[in-house]
Amino acid sequence: MPLTGRLTDRVMVINTNLSAQSSARLLMQSSAQLSQSLARLSSGSKINSPADDSAGLAVSMNLTAQMGRNTAANDNIGNAISFNQTQDGYLQQVSNALNRMSELAVQSQDVTKSDSDRSLYQQEFNTLANYISSVSTKDFNGVTLFDGSQLNVTIDSDANTFSMNGVDLTGTTFAGLANDSISSMATAPTALNDVKTATGQGSRRHRSKHGNADRLQQSALDVEQQPVGGQQPDHGRGRCAGEHQLRQIQHPRADRHGDAGAGKRAATIGPQTSGLIPWKNLVAAGGQTRTAARSSGPSAST
Repeated sequence: MPLTGRLTDRVMVINTNLSAQSSARLLMQSSAQLSQSLARLSSGSKINSPADDSAGLAVSMNLTAQMGRNTAANDNIGNAISFNQTQDGYLQQVSNALNRMSELAVQSQDVTKSDSDRSLYQQEFNTLANYISSVSTKDFNGVTLFDGSQLNVTIDSDANTFSMNGVDLTGTTFAGLANDSISSMATAPTALNDVKTATGQGSRRHRSKHGNADRLQQSALDVEQQPVGGQQPDHGRGRCAGEHQLRQIQHPRADRHGDAGAGKRAATIGPQTSGLIPWKNLVAAGGQTRTAARSSGPSAST
């Protein structure tokens, strides 16, 4: 029996507009792609979130971390080189002081010199000996320069270390110079022997510092050449190659052109989708259509 009465007034008919739903879905996809392209254009990077390329982001983070470790190791080596150069400068002055002290010890043995002359030599000798004693207490950023301890310098991104030989100026050989006397011909030979012993030890320590400098310079070159991201070693291109690989992941040239094209397409369709009058209609309203311009040939363009 058919329905009659007020019940029929409440029947609702639902119509489905598939075309509108499809258009809305495509519009949402286009808007999402446009937003992604604009984000890439504004940042200059292909990967702005893990959703863009999770694998590429992981590789990029690994390369960035390794290059950061290489930079830190290079800074450590640079500080160690500065430390070594500071030691070298002090050792040069100590060597000059020892040379002068040996001259004074020989001059004090001159038979033509009086005791007053030797007392003057003794004053200068003591001043130089005190200078050497003061040098032995110097430090570099709180790290003692001449206590003889070895320092382990980090030389690569894996925290491998190089033991830098220490220099000891606190021993009795150097500290005992302050107790030597050249004020008489009897004590001057003993003072001269002590100075000669200190000079020999100082020269050996100076040579070890040059060995440290050569090793540190080589370590700095090794850090620059260290392969990044599983690459094969390439002389002079380790870190540079890693940076280039990172740029390829984050800023691929093809994607940049693709984003630029998407931006141009968005700029082209933007006015039409916003309700403005298309450019073709504006030209037609002026009496010059593109069809007429093409048919008129070169004369129309002139």
